[in-house]
Amino acid sequence: MDGTDSSSNLTDVLRLANAADDFTSTVSYDSSGLMPTDSAFIGTLARDNDGTVYAYDGSTWSRPNKDGSITLPRSFGGTSTAYAMGGLNFPGTQFDTIQSWPFAADVDATDIANLTSGTYGSTSTQSATHGYNSGGYRNPWSNIIEKFSFADNTDATDVGDLTVAQTAYQSGSSSPTHGYTAGGLNPSTRRSIEKYSHSSDGNATSVGNLATYDTGSHRGAAGATDFGVKGYSSGGHSANNQIQHYPFASDADATDAADLTVQREYATGSSSSTHGYSSGGEINPGGTDANNIEKFPFATDTNSTDVGDLTAAKDHLNQTGACSTTHGYVHGGYPHPTASNVIEKFSFTTDGNSSDVGDLIGTQYRYTPGTHV
Repeated sequence: MDGTDSSSNLTDVLRLANAADDFTSTVSYDSSGLMPTDSAFIGTLARDNDGTVYAYDGSTWSRPNKDGSITLPRSFGGTSTAYAMGGLNFPGTQFDTIQSWPFAADVDATDIANLTSGTYGSTSTQSATHGYNSGGYRNPWSNIIEKFSFADNTDATDVGDLTVAQTAYQSGSSSPTHGYTAGGLNPSTRRSIEKYSHSSDGNATSVGNLATYDTGSHRGAAGATDFGVKGYSSGGHSANNQIQHYPFASDADATDAADLTVQREYATGSSSSTHGYSSGGEINPGGTDANNIEKFPFATDTNSTDVGDLTAAKDHLNQTGACSTTHGYVHGGYPHPTASNVIEKFSFTTDGNSSDVGDLIGTQYRYTPGTHV
């Protein structure tokens, strides 16, 4: 906006103003040099020397649409397809299946590919092109980072390792450039926050720690993503109700920011463009299964609120679930006495209960992480 004056075309000024409304910051940038490509510039407007305006979405700088708006994939949610990876039935068979179902229709999942081995209790992240699965129990515990392509139904490949040889039940989040895991079990409880690159295959590095709660609090927490800004870890084992977040722009420890309505572990984490969600899980102390869906805002460090119910009370859920831009999805779980294959979804735009929209391909799934594109 600095470059406009009384001689500027009014239509162009209005388009620029409309575009600026979509973003958290606006800067004038001389693109004769290299345009910045790190996550700190997501949502930034840049004006070229010739007056052309661009916006950075985490992967490319793009021009405004004809109406002055800029399409920015600000939301963490997918627009096409949900995925579920691995899992455990009752009493204990491990699966290596990668399943998928479309967001556009309420239908059952289909088997599209396989992980490198059967696993449960792993953590998922995603880039724009690939789904990632890390850690988990593979008989024995594992630190493998593997990925599969969203573009074709091919099996996952091993692309790196987490920092510790035994890691499971971590919360997960995704920046535009990296996958993050936080906490977990190895077999003692961990506080470490790790990240690995989505643009090049390789091992994870430790970049910080979750806030101290007690010796058992950091496994089975639910993950959420404020896309391009920060990752979240909420709840966890041993009566933890903390909502913690850590920044993507710098390597730093997590901050204890707010509280869930109840102390819970092994819930499903979901993310809209404005809120994080924690659904189901096991309430501690007492070990009671939960059916409540609760949400907390990204914009402020505020306690969560109960906004709806799942179709049944269930625990042994995945710490990271699949999300569209409009709905959160919960699949599988353990509504005692047997595990479930139900896929259910709830709205991000309207608080309310979830609905049963399909089934996974088997009859029982526990600890099965989800991802999306």
